[in-house]
Parts: sequence; structure tokens; C-alpha cells
Amino acid sequence: MASAARFTVAGLFGMAMLATPALADELTYVNARFGTQFTLPAHMFTQIAPPPENGDGITMTGENGTVLAVFGAFNALGETARQMRDRIEQGRKTAGDSVTYRASGENWLVVSGHAGDMIYYERHEFGADDTIHSAAILFPPEMRARFEPLVEQFARRLSGP
Repeated sequence: MASAARFTVAGLFGMAMLATPALADELTYVNARFGTQFTLPAHMFTQIAPPPENGDGITMTGENGTVLAVFGAFNALGETARQMRDRIEQGRKTAGDSVTYRASGENWLVVSGHAGDMIYYERHEFGADDTIHSAAILFPPEMRARFEPLVEQFARRLSGP
């Protein structure tokens, strides 16, 4: 039964991931509910968590505790990018995380820092119809050289309507 469940999850993930024609070693995740898209290096994340029942996104894991979450949401609080950035920053600090970088524009925001012994980076982009497209990564400091290029490209890799 467990192998059937893994096969089903893998099959669902396979339907949601499309090979990018330009680079065969990259995949693009497309969220059917919100249209959130994120292109990622195929080799960096090797396991996929079962998708949530509400279909808002996907979580992938890799070696040494690395995690990538890509999801969409409605802007239920009616926040601006700056208001959301400030709320996330406050939540991170309340949780005991450090915030070492924060930025926002008219329709995007970034917050990053340290969560325990891991580095986190999250980007949120405001899209059409009051949707927010998001991607967040968590990785150990010793893997910074490997993940920093991906983090630097989050703005290019994350999109949605």
C-alpha cells in the first residue's frame, strides 16, 4: 500500500513538473490552482512531500535537510508587499529566527536570515486576482556555495499570472 501511495504521489508530481526545453536538467513546477510556477535544478531536490489537500503548492527536500516550498495563496489580508514583509519579519523574529535581509517593491518582497542552524530565503510576488506566488528555501550554511546561485535567481525562477 505504501509503495502505491508513493507511486501516486510521484505520478501526480510528474504531471505537475514539465521539462524545460532550454535546459534538460531543469524542471518547472506549475501549480494548477494559482498558476504559480517555479523552475528548479532537477538534481537539487530528490524527494517530494504529498501535496496538501487544498492544492496550494508543493514541498521538496534534498540532502542535509534542504527544503524548497513553492505555493500560491490568496491575499486574504489585503496586504501590500511592504505590509506582508513586515508581518513575515515580525513572525520570524517571534519564532526566534534572525532576519539578515529584507526588501520589497510594489508587487514583491523578500525576507531571509537564519532559522536555527539553517539559512532561509523566501520570495513572494503579488499576481493577478489578489494572488500571491511564493517560494521559500531552507538549507544548511555549509551548502551556501551550492544554493546561493539558486537564491540569486529566485526572481527569475518564480512567476505566475
